[in-house]
Amino acid sequence: MGGGSSPSEVPDLPVSITFRGDLIFLHYTEPMCPGCLPRNISGNGACRRDIPGERVIVQRYKYNDCEYSF
Repeated sequence: MGGGSSPSEVPDLPVSITFRGDLIFLHYTEPMCPGCLPRNISGNGACRRDIPGERVIVQRYKYNDCEYSF
């Protein structure tokens, strides 16, 4: 992980949830860096999270200014 704030400091942001078959896709609709607050971001892949009874795909992001990622 790059520099920046800890994940517990990520601001409350709007989230979009999309359903495709038995998968749930989760991503921020307006992601913002919690450390330096820019919106200069890129998608940085996705990760799969298993929640009891559900498979969730979570979009990952990388902030181009400070290289923070989550």
